Amino acid sequence: MKTIFTKHVQYFFIFAKLNYIVKFLSFFSPETVVGALARVLREDWKKSTELATNIVYIFFCFSSFTQFHGVIVHFKIGALCMNIVEHELKKYDMWNEELQKKKKADILCIKSELAIAFGWCLS
Repeated sequence: MKTIFTKHVQYFFIFAKLNYIVKFLSFFSPETVVGALARVLREDWKKSTELATNIVYIFFCFSSFTQFHGVIVHFKIGALCMNIVEHELKKYDMWNEELQKKKKADILCIKSELAIAFGWCLS
């Protein structure tokens, strides 16, 4: 079973070699490459934001080549990427709300500690 780290290394390798896309395509068909990447993205994007970002960027690079357009549409990569972005935006909003709650709680805690230390009455 491959670890997320191993997958990062593998996808980084693909990412680093994208400038040689023409040579790369001589070994594999676009369907094979996009299909494999799409499967991994669908299965593992919630496990690692970095992995998902790298694979989405690979699809972005692939989209510059017309021979990939049909395959990208077939595997519904655009919809998958939009789902990932939507999920990450929701996650950001939740983190931001939690941060604001924590800041308010910290302020209240400090005020109550000051009140106790100086004998103030908070009404």
